[in-house]
Amino acid sequence: MSLQKHKRILFISAALLLIAVCLFCVWFTIHSVKMQFVQHTKDALALEEQKLITLAELTSKERVDATVDAIISDCTVENRARFDEQLSMLPMLRGVQLSEIEQLFNMCGDFYAQKKAIMVSRLQSQFEFFSTLAVLISRIDTRVTAETYNISLWNQFIVLQTKQSELSLALVDIQGAIILQLKKSADVRSDVLQALMVDGQKTRDALSSVSAEIENIQKQLPKS
Repeated sequence: MSLQKHKRILFISAALLLIAVCLFCVWFTIHSVKMQFVQHTKDALALEEQKLITLAELTSKERVDATVDAIISDCTVENRARFDEQLSMLPMLRGVQLSEIEQLFNMCGDFYAQKKAIMVSRLQSQFEFFSTLAVLISRIDTRVTAETYNISLWNQFIVLQTKQSELSLALVDIQGAIILQLKKSADVRSDVLQALMVDGQKTRDALSSVSAEIENIQKQLPKS
C-alpha cells in the first residue's frame, strides 16, 4: 500500500471518528436536555398534585382556603343560628316568622352552596392543569402513563364534586321557593308545597348518595 493511500485511509478514519464523536455529543446534549426537562416537569407535577390533593380534602370537608375565604363570607353567627333554627321548622312558620326567615334566607341561605361552587370551580381548574402535565409527561417518558397519576380516578372525583355542588345549589333554590310559597299560602297541604317538599327530599337523598360515592373514591386517591 502506497504512503499516499495509507494517509488517505487515516484521514477518512479520523474524519469518521470525529463525526461519530460529534454525533454522540449532539445526542448526549439532547438526551441531557430532555432528561432535565422531564425532571423539571415531574417536579412541577408533584407540586401541582399536592395542590390538587389539598383542594380536594378542603372541598370534601366543606372548608375553604385563604383565597376563597377572602371572596365570600357567611352572615353573622347570630343570624346563622337563627336561620338554621327556623329552617328546621320551616313548614310550621307563619306570618312574621316567614318574613323573618325570608330576610335571613337572603343573607345566609346560599352561603354554603356558593362556597362549595367556588371550591369546586378551583378544584376543576387545578385538575385540568394537573392532567395536562400528566399527559405531557406520559408522552415524553415512556415509563410513565397518565394513569400513573390516577387521572381517571381524579376525573370521577371532580364529576361527583360538581354534581354535589349542583345539588346543593338546587336545594337552596327549593328552600327559597318553599318560603315564597308559604308566604302566599300557609296551607302546607297545597299541591305546590307538597311537590316542592318532595323535590327537596329527593335532592337531599341524592346529596347523601353522591357524598357516599365521593367518600369512597377519595379513599383511593393520594393524601397529603
